[in-house]
Amino acid sequence: MRRQTTALFMLLAAVVGGLFTGTTPASAADVLSRTAGISYFDCDSGAALIVCTATIDGTPPFSITWKVNGVEQPFFKNSSTLRVGCVVGRPFDVQIAVTDAGGASATDRAAGVCRRIQE
Repeated sequence: MRRQTTALFMLLAAVVGGLFTGTTPASAADVLSRTAGISYFDCDSGAALIVCTATIDGTPPFSITWKVNGVEQPFFKNSSTLRVGCVVGRPFDVQIAVTDAGGASATDRAAGVCRRIQE
């Protein structure tokens, strides 16, 4: 009986000890240290449209600015997607700029030719 009690006590001590050790949750400093980034950015053209999508990383809220051929697109400000018309056969250049709440920023760009049919 004494052996079972000792074994049970050791098991209980190990379980309770595990509750007080191990990994700690992320601190506020860890969360705030993330910087703005664009982890995914893609633009495609078809049906005389340019469609771009971005996945933004960092500390929200984000300020997102889009430019097409050097012209800012205010309708899509702070949106992670862009959808604008284009002239079939003409080249396009899309730029995205992101700034997060901490002031960190990132940019990316994509270029292509406006198409009638999406490939």
